Amino acid sequence: MIQQIKSNYNKKFKICPEYQKMIDTVKDKIMSGELNPGDLLRSESFLSAEFNLSQPNVTRGLAVLKNEGYIFSIAGKGNYVGKKNSDPYELYFDELITLEKKYDEIKITEVNLIRPNNEICAHLKIHCSKLVVRIKRVYMDEKSAKIFEIIYAPYYRGMPIVEREINYSEFPEKVAAKKNTNPMTKKLHIKAGVVNGEVRRIFNANAGDAVLIVEQKKIDDRNHPITWSRLYFYGEVNKLSAVASL
Repeated sequence: MIQQIKSNYNKKFKICPEYQKMIDTVKDKIMSGELNPGDLLRSESFLSAEFNLSQPNVTRGLAVLKNEGYIFSIAGKGNYVGKKNSDPYELYFDELITLEKKYDEIKITEVNLIRPNNEICAHLKIHCSKLVVRIKRVYMDEKSAKIFEIIYAPYYRGMPIVEREINYSEFPEKVAAKKNTNPMTKKLHIKAGVVNGEVRRIFNANAGDAVLIVEQKKIDDRNHPITWSRLYFYGEVNKLSAVASL
């Protein structure tokens, strides 16, 4: 009976191809800066094993990425990340301007040293045995949470883990100073999401409510991440603005 229901569902609705997860993963890595133009992709046999796909499905997925301009092939060498296509729009994002808006209250809900998971280690390019500083803030307006912010930074011996030393406008620069770096580069990854878990509780939101997520990585002149942060915008602050010069 279950098989019959599944069969009828598949006939009625278009199901994503098996290789869609591979396509989405490669796109996410390119858009987040984990993969850069000119980088060599893993071999087709590696992708087949990583995503549990047959060789023909890997080939189909790569063909989609080529057609959309994300990658290109060189015969006998492999698949490479292509130059990102860009529209003539410039998006200006400065979290200091965004967060310096006059909110009724800014709550620091957590300042802790943690053992990072694999995702945090990958973004900060550190070994998972290293400690990481995690800071959480909630920006309140009219007694409700509007923005939830989480910052991660590698911990260095002697770094003060106290609130007065981690005012948002100073914290990344303090980490940079500890590492004796030059001015930082910022990389953004902006996406829409759905509230769940801690984020849902913070915003007192309903299941399925939308949230705008801005991930930001601050990088030193040696291409080493200084901080990685995630900002969740809920409600009327959930929007983007851009300008084009044509």
